Amino acid sequence: MAMNYKEAPQGAPKSELRRYAKGIKLMDGLADSLAAEGLLPPRFKTLRATTLRGTEATLVLPEGAIRLPEIQTVGMSNKEMENAADSTRGLNIGTWARQGLQRAATSSGGEQTLSPVAMSAHTMGLRAEYPTTTQVWKKAKEFGNTISAEAMLKLAIEAAKGNIQVEVGKPLVGIMEPFTDSGGYPRVLYVARSEDGLFLYAYGANSAYRWSPDSRFVVSSRK
Repeated sequence: MAMNYKEAPQGAPKSELRRYAKGIKLMDGLADSLAAEGLLPPRFKTLRATTLRGTEATLVLPEGAIRLPEIQTVGMSNKEMENAADSTRGLNIGTWARQGLQRAATSSGGEQTLSPVAMSAHTMGLRAEYPTTTQVWKKAKEFGNTISAEAMLKLAIEAAKGNIQVEVGKPLVGIMEPFTDSGGYPRVLYVARSEDGLFLYAYGANSAYRWSPDSRFVVSSRK
């Protein structure tokens, strides 16, 4: 049986696994080039990265996924996030979003460069028109890592600067660990635009909540 190019031989030594990882990156680069030219066969458009004994392969994103500009996170405290939000011109902060900045888990690991990707539930391959939080989060994690409150704030700031386009009716929702609001309800941050301007808001995110097909879910892409 032919082996998938992302499958390493069982029991392969680390040196061979590294060569496989390098080959995977080359193959994924070729796939990206073909996809950009419209030459990638449909069956290859939803290939996902696999892990080769701790070595992660490059992700091939599904058709319709949007790569957002890279952002820098530095491990801001909750107070620093709130101050940054308040000092950003053109960004409005909702009541629940403010609680998110005050309560959400802060980033760890110091300064990091993230490559965020936005996808609708349909783009991710979910068939339900209004999928639940459980369905969306499980599927989204196949394409990337969860994103922090600080990262969502940085996306909102970049949108306020005009570096990220947020369409009316198509919010950017963070695939993040929910924070608990003052009423004990789980919520996640999202960036939305309306006729009144740009907003950082927070949605309720209990497991059974059903999401709009127009929402764009954001993960931190695995390189």
